Amino acid sequence: MSDGDKYIIKRNKIYWYQRKIPTKLQAILEKQFHRQSLKTQDISLAQKRRDIIASADDDYWHGLMNGCDPVSANKAYDKILARAQALNIYYHSADRIADDFSDKDLLHRIEILGQGDLVNSPIVFSAVTGSTDKPRHRISEVLTIYIDKIKAVELKENYNEQQLRHWKSSRNRAVQTFIEICGDIGVDEIERHHARRIYEHFRERILSKDKAIKISAGAANRQIGDLHVLLNEYAKFYLNDDYLNPFRGLRFKDLKRISRPPLPSDWIKEFVSTPALTAGLNLDARVIIWAMIETGMRHIEICNILPENIKIDADIPHVVIEPREGYRLKTYGSERVVPLVGVSLRAFGHIKQNGNRYTGKSDYFSATANKFLRYNKLFPTDAHKLYSLRHSFKDRLIEHGVNEEVIDLLMGHTKKSYKYGDGGSLEYKAKFLNAIKYEFDVEIFNG
Repeated sequence: MSDGDKYIIKRNKIYWYQRKIPTKLQAILEKQFHRQSLKTQDISLAQKRRDIIASADDDYWHGLMNGCDPVSANKAYDKILARAQALNIYYHSADRIADDFSDKDLLHRIEILGQGDLVNSPIVFSAVTGSTDKPRHRISEVLTIYIDKIKAVELKENYNEQQLRHWKSSRNRAVQTFIEICGDIGVDEIERHHARRIYEHFRERILSKDKAIKISAGAANRQIGDLHVLLNEYAKFYLNDDYLNPFRGLRFKDLKRISRPPLPSDWIKEFVSTPALTAGLNLDARVIIWAMIETGMRHIEICNILPENIKIDADIPHVVIEPREGYRLKTYGSERVVPLVGVSLRAFGHIKQNGNRYTGKSDYFSATANKFLRYNKLFPTDAHKLYSLRHSFKDRLIEHGVNEEVIDLLMGHTKKSYKYGDGGSLEYKAKFLNAIKYEFDVEIFNG
């Protein structure tokens, strides 16, 4: 096609491609015209680029008018990307090929089409010439693309059902916030001013005195960070290599991080020596609480421990905390071995022998146990939760003079400064835990 100035207009000395979309397709594509800069002031070069884009429009619109829906068009685009990789070339749009490629690069692509019967394959032709438009995804579609395509392998191998639900919920919250403020726009339309609107929205919520809408700086940063990562990962697949993330550098200083207070030692002593206090709580929930006290483990780690990782009959009884397919740990440093003593030794023996209803359901356990303790006014203050047992465990080790590295290794904290050794033998670690363990009444395991 070469028809003078057809579909060509001029804006500020630069030639543009402008073509009316067929009436039947305007509702599907949600616009009346296809407009695209030809990035040149040279009319002859503009005409060449116009011809390439017009040909691509003809093919794309023809497919849509013959029953190829936009979703199928997106799938076709994915096939073209895959074919380009198989041919050992990168897929680039037709206008970029015409604009940026050297004669050598262009010749190489022409030679590929000349191999065998490849020129007759529409997918190969599109892969080589860049004649298919990249799909236009709305922000509401990005999370699905991220989960099903970009992150699919990692999510399948490293997250269990509950972890995946949390992971999706967090990112969906960020996407919904964006849609509420900026609308469900195309990803390629998201610019710096949209990101600033999100930032300003959270700034108002951080400063608000209304508890119903107030949010912490940390929570705001998580949503902004989730949007930043989603767009970055999407850009690797669907946008240009020089993509500039609109959320870059937008972050609040979190100066008021709230830490749960530790449960007092006297409170824990009474808790494990007075069966009547927890008699109304089901035994499976009680056992997990007892397992936390002398190990400092996170309840999610206890709820996901495998029976074979509970080494009750070893010379030094212990548990092995490690990731596995379908389950990931909170941090790299969370992978560890913890000796078992006192009430936690008995608790893990019970779990190994009898199993536990909260296996894989740490949220269910946390809600049940915290609700029971709060309803029965067993916590010292409203600021305390069961997670406070981890803080108590750390304080007890500090008071006993255990060095910081051993404490962090027992608790599963990550410190980059630790480069040598594994923190000592199981026997060495067990010595400290035996020194701080509480006496307990075995009747707390009845019921």
